[in-house]
Amino acid sequence: MGPEDSKEKVRISHGMAQLVSGATIPLRAWGRFFLDPTTTDDQELRAQAFSIYFCSLYDIFEASERGLPRLVDEARQKGFDTLGMNGEILAVKAQFAGKLLSLVSTDLQLTVRYARDQWVHGFLNNYSQRNVKVKLVKDLRIDSKEFSWDEFQSRFSESVRSHGGIGQALSQAAKIMVSHPKWIMEIDTLSSDPGEVAEALMKDCILLPFSTRNNEA
Repeated sequence: MGPEDSKEKVRISHGMAQLVSGATIPLRAWGRFFLDPTTTDDQELRAQAFSIYFCSLYDIFEASERGLPRLVDEARQKGFDTLGMNGEILAVKAQFAGKLLSLVSTDLQLTVRYARDQWVHGFLNNYSQRNVKVKLVKDLRIDSKEFSWDEFQSRFSESVRSHGGIGQALSQAAKIMVSHPKWIMEIDTLSSDPGEVAEALMKDCILLPFSTRNNEA
């Protein structure tokens, strides 16, 4: 392999790693606060942490549907067959994010996303427009929905009311997700430094199962 080929292999592997493992950074930072109840007794903090974790799953799933297939094809076209295979394995792992999101009704997804955006951003211009755009997942498919402002507010308010409050709504979504710990563990295997993941992807062996993490106490 010449120097230019080597550079291309590094570029593609780092692109794959950033798409998925880069998106897991919020999961590593906030996931412990709702996955491990011993970390805090602050229920509002746990709800906020869950909303950030939850919304990061959209980026991971979208990577498996859009960005990764493009890079896998590019790797194969350049003759990096093992890198292409490892990229496919990475995409399969990332699909578990979509599986988790698909468990949650679209109205409840809308509620979690709106709550998260308010906590993180305070104000977003999207929610003041005549038509509000929201990215949701249903049946393992990304669905970019557009609601009138009135319909969006009605769906959000009804979801909050039916669950007995915003905290209870988020708690219900969290319960649905943690009832599938194996899927959460699959996503956790992606939670490594993107540089480490890129190095693992370039190895001349197929990564089954894909994980670069050391066992932690």
